[in-house]
Amino acid sequence: VAVSDNNTDWTRVAAGRWSGAANQSATFAPVTARYVRVTSLSSANPASGEFKVALFDATVLPISERMIPLGQMTATAPSAQSGEGADKAIDDNPGTMWHTSWGMTATDAMRTITLDLGGRYMVEEFWYMSRQSGNNGRVRDYEISVKDGSGAWTVVSTGRFSTSVTAYQKVSVDPVMATQVRMFANTTIGDAAHTFASAADMTGTGGAVQH
Repeated sequence: VAVSDNNTDWTRVAAGRWSGAANQSATFAPVTARYVRVTSLSSANPASGEFKVALFDATVLPISERMIPLGQMTATAPSAQSGEGADKAIDDNPGTMWHTSWGMTATDAMRTITLDLGGRYMVEEFWYMSRQSGNNGRVRDYEISVKDGSGAWTVVSTGRFSTSVTAYQKVSVDPVMATQVRMFANTTIGDAAHTFASAADMTGTGGAVQH
């Protein structure tokens, strides 16, 4: 991997070996550049030299500058109580919330919510805020998946939220290309455990990918 300011004088910033067909990365110290060049020195299939490249700026910026804009996101869920739709999870208002239907027989699939990011991002963090009062549907064990365009869903993180915290809780993931992020509430608390799911607010951080 080499960089240049003028497309004439190049400086090598990384070299190594990749394997497999999954997304792989080359990390190097921050450098100012206008052009980036990736040169394949060898290939498992010499007849094919096709690959795709995306750039990710790992410079640590203030959280406000890394947040994916809520105004361009849309949220959907297979279950929602009237007045507590999925859109309430991205309205930047902790006083509202998404909540699954009170009367519907719950299934695992119902306890999911999907964020369409409104663009392509190298996602690095997912943030969840539980409802601010009451317990029904507070998420305990979660599964976070991402999808890039028409590709398949890929699980990028599983873990446990604190059900007693009402502030944002962060899930860090290895930077991954995505247009959509989905949370599955594997277990929740409330009057009937693992029945309902809810979220006051959700968001994510990452760098926009330019096509």
